[in-house]
Amino acid sequence: MDMPPRSTSPPHFSDAALMTLIRSTPLAICITDAEGRFQMVNAAYCKLYGYAEEELLGEEFTLVLASEHRDMMRRMHRAFIETGEDSDPLIGTPGSRAEWEVVNRQGKTISILAEAVRVEDDQGNVYKATFVVDISEHKTLERSLREANQRLTQIAMYDELTGLQSRHAGLDRLEAEIHEHQRYGQPLCIAVIDLDGFKQINDTHGHAIGDEILVGVAELLRQSLRESDAAVRLGGDELLLVLPGVTLDQATQAVERIRQALASTPLTSHSLEVTLSAGVAAYRDESQDTLLERADRALYRAKRRGRNRLAQAQ
Repeated sequence: MDMPPRSTSPPHFSDAALMTLIRSTPLAICITDAEGRFQMVNAAYCKLYGYAEEELLGEEFTLVLASEHRDMMRRMHRAFIETGEDSDPLIGTPGSRAEWEVVNRQGKTISILAEAVRVEDDQGNVYKATFVVDISEHKTLERSLREANQRLTQIAMYDELTGLQSRHAGLDRLEAEIHEHQRYGQPLCIAVIDLDGFKQINDTHGHAIGDEILVGVAELLRQSLRESDAAVRLGGDELLLVLPGVTLDQATQAVERIRQALASTPLTSHSLEVTLSAGVAAYRDESQDTLLERADRALYRAKRRGRNRLAQAQ
């Protein structure tokens, strides 16, 4: 059986048929006149905004916008009617497609993607036809992903319990300060700190109290250090201070003030007295690992000498 020849010409619909197609499409569509008043809204548009058709027809399109955006959108509408572009000097580059936040009848904010075309009828009257897609779920997901990424960054950069820099971030900061020293020659010191008897505190009072102590010590460090310094939780009760721009004696004096402040500040609801021991080292053209090892050895010398004291690295 012979097949009929395939048609290559576009279909020819009457104006009424095209209007039926526009009204029945699931894509939200509205047509506004040069003054910005609704001349046609389809069922999908009414459903999106929560209005009946008769409530919108003849009303200004800014009805579905937050009041603070209405003047700007009126300017953009006038520019579009004249040029076919939503140009406005206050919002940047012109265009006919953009994301917006609008408000439905219940006052709920909706995120939309809108694209418009400029059309003329047989009498030369100019209209703006706008096609609208609800992207609220997409924007919600986008915000959730952004917040999750920020949370992951926070976890990577900062210790969750104390808010001090994490080990990874802190060692990166130390490496950056070493590069600064090598480039500009400014002095650089570090201090490695242990809380004395912390294991016994955990064993006696429980890990919740131990966590309270770590939080209290972290707060004392934030109050005691300069903005240019960094306090790092290496793990457990082991802490690192990065002290750029100070000599070994100046760094020792700064850590000694912290030691004295901690010894005189009872912590937790049990008013526990907590002390620290620390090893202080000045950078001297060595690797990061060697610098940390020297500070560690000084720390353990301080502990062997009776704890609650400092020692300078050799």
